[in-house]
Amino acid sequence: MTMPIHFEISFSGSHSALAGHFPGNPVVPGALLLGAMQVMLARYLDDPVCAITKLRFSRPLPPDQVLEVSLDSAGERAYRLRMLVGREPVLKCLVHCRVEKKKP
Repeated sequence: MTMPIHFEISFSGSHSALAGHFPGNPVVPGALLLGAMQVMLARYLDDPVCAITKLRFSRPLPPDQVLEVSLDSAGERAYRLRMLVGREPVLKCLVHCRVEKKKP
């Protein structure tokens, strides 16, 4: 896998998860951001994720905004994940992977 990895995603204002979160002033739920993060990690990392640390939501994400996602190495089997709108952080964390032990 070549680092860093960058891509963009957005969540449509018509997404069913936004209907009750919050009426009249919709915000993308944190669980939806974490789900997108889980899909991205499964797609790009060779090792299974065993822990996510230093998770921080920095600001709400309104629907229909372009979210820039980056994944970069932060040491052996550790990765820095960032989600930004423009230059403003929305979510950041460290992802730690474990090595699968080979069966004898």
